[in-house]
Amino acid sequence: MIAQHVERNAEATIAVRTVPWEQAPNFGTIHTDDEGLVTRFEEKPKNPSSNLISMGIYVFRTEVLLRALREITAVGEGADFGHHIFPKLLQAGARLQTHRWDGYWQDVGTIRAYFDSHMDLIDPEAPLDLRAWRMRTNLEEHRLGDRPAAYIDASGSVRGSLISRGCRIRGTVSGSILSPGVVVEPGAEVRSSILMNDCRIEAGAILENMILDKDVAVEKEARLGIDGDDRGNERFPGHLDSGISLVGKGARIAPRTSIGKNVVIFPGIDLVARGALEISSGETVDRRGTPR
Repeated sequence: MIAQHVERNAEATIAVRTVPWEQAPNFGTIHTDDEGLVTRFEEKPKNPSSNLISMGIYVFRTEVLLRALREITAVGEGADFGHHIFPKLLQAGARLQTHRWDGYWQDVGTIRAYFDSHMDLIDPEAPLDLRAWRMRTNLEEHRLGDRPAAYIDASGSVRGSLISRGCRIRGTVSGSILSPGVVVEPGAEVRSSILMNDCRIEAGAILENMILDKDVAVEKEARLGIDGDDRGNERFPGHLDSGISLVGKGARIAPRTSIGKNVVIFPGIDLVARGALEISSGETVDRRGTPR
């Protein structure tokens, strides 16, 4: 992309790809001429006339970007690329080039897209090849030294999952992504879920369609994401409406608690002192209050 930007003497280059028409309103849409130069840019149009979209990856000539930023801020406008910078550059006759990408790409601007991208890591039919990607992320550790190898006990079972170093599996894990240091105790089940560093799932607990941030403790026989209907989250209906529930960093889930679908548990919430709870689908638990 950078080589093409230099070769074609572009002032800015935008990575683009086509998407299904029904997805186009979620992105900046682009029209080009036969040489791939941008002729029109619309930011998230309700009725798009193009399904060629911006991937949100740009290359600029430094002086061009700085000049656009100075001009925009001088008149009190924001500095959003889609709403302000690209339209202004087009209006000024700037040479905006496109660079087409047909490989793997996923916009993770929604909970569902974030979840599905993780599931691509363990889908042998998905186009994302983690080994070929050669990218390492989430390297920050709060403890010194390397994690030991993952350990799966004779009583444990792992199917179709990605297990990181330092995990200790004595229960059942299927279709899930486990970050370093996750512990799954005997009789516990983790299904179709994403667990961040150092989560602990105690004996008899069951998780399904859950995303747990770091250091979450799920105590014995809790049921997360299993029960309840499919109603969307009352506070965040535009973000949680596909059955996935979220538990924030450092939260503690009391034994035998039942958490439904599309639920949010805020970071640091301690439900252990309050005993077993039933948190219905669509509810949110923060420091201002707790459901029954």
